Amino acid sequence: MIYPHWMPLHRGSFGPYTDKDVFKTWNPKIIKIVWDGSKVPYLEDIPPNAKIIWRNYPLSEEFHGGLNTAGMMRFSGLELPDISIIGDNGLPQNGSARDGRYVPKIASRAALELPTPEQAASVYVRNAVEVAEYCESRGIPRTRLLFEGPNEYPVWSHGYDGLARLEAARLRGLHSNGLFGVVSNLGVGWPGNTGKDTPPVWAWALPFINEMRDGDYLGVHEYWSLAGITQNWRWWAGRILQCPYNVPVIVTEGGIDVGVEGVATAKKGWLDLSGTLEQKVARYLNELWQYCEAVHADGRVQAVTVYTYDGNRNDWGQFDIRLELFVEKLLARVQGSGLPVAGTIKPPTSDDDYLPEFEPSNDPATIAEKLRWWKEEEVRQREMWQTARADAIAYSSVKLLYRLENMLKKA
Repeated sequence: MIYPHWMPLHRGSFGPYTDKDVFKTWNPKIIKIVWDGSKVPYLEDIPPNAKIIWRNYPLSEEFHGGLNTAGMMRFSGLELPDISIIGDNGLPQNGSARDGRYVPKIASRAALELPTPEQAASVYVRNAVEVAEYCESRGIPRTRLLFEGPNEYPVWSHGYDGLARLEAARLRGLHSNGLFGVVSNLGVGWPGNTGKDTPPVWAWALPFINEMRDGDYLGVHEYWSLAGITQNWRWWAGRILQCPYNVPVIVTEGGIDVGVEGVATAKKGWLDLSGTLEQKVARYLNELWQYCEAVHADGRVQAVTVYTYDGNRNDWGQFDIRLELFVEKLLARVQGSGLPVAGTIKPPTSDDDYLPEFEPSNDPATIAEKLRWWKEEEVRQREMWQTARADAIAYSSVKLLYRLENMLKKA
């Protein structure tokens, strides 16, 4: 499950290693590459069976200035998420302490000057097609490729609507070209909740969840600070365990980022742990393994790409695991006990697991009748104070409604 988040800005050997040597022994099932343009660099270094996640760096940041969502329905209470909700531990339950530093650019621009989400999606799809064609010319089939969209879209200043529409349109465009995506990729601590200790709200994501096919993944970023993965667990790291959707997940950025505690520590990473370098390496590896064990039973998290293997050392040098000692100890674990193994996504096994989206019928009248029954069941669950079960039914019912809508449109 522990794989590279590769920003290949440095070449050549470090100690006895080259990147190709490291990846050959590491043998990751997935490598995420962050680069520019449409030519994936150093394909010869990547193991022959590894999938490649592509993030076009400048493109992934381009639409942070906002999107034109005129006429789009609003999700009540979620258009501008609340970043002030604090848990009993004194730490934020939405986002992290650094999020407030962003100033919404949309405030100084007329909405009509902004691209629609669908226009923005088409830009990502064009780049993905160019990348796929280049990879195929180098012997890499498009079935090994996965594509990200916006990176850490600032929902705390721009809301969720534009991102939901963009990602749904992006998946449709990718699928029409035989390609697959990793969607959402919100920053640590998102999406938000609506009150202390309430679960993160994911209903806004249904437009792209409903477009997902086998081969697509939900992407999340999960970090923790120097106190270990249990600090603010389920709000920074482990937040994905509160997601109601039974879809495969890739943690497209993960590890130690002290920036969750505030702007002043935004460039501090695992190398800011206390102790000697050897002690830091040992502790960080232990925490990465511990994180994988903590999400294993849930079954949805299939990979964690550790931020970061190589990169801009002026900004992210304290995060970099492309160090001789780290690589030595990592590869020793891989050769000794192997990497952590992902869990298995579980089908519903009891009445408590069964949800509206699992209804097997393809008859619109039957689906409508089932939706009425499920609404009554949601009310019953709320009357018994089974809020989590009621919320799961509500979110899943929307998914079944989309299915019914598509049936009626095709009729």
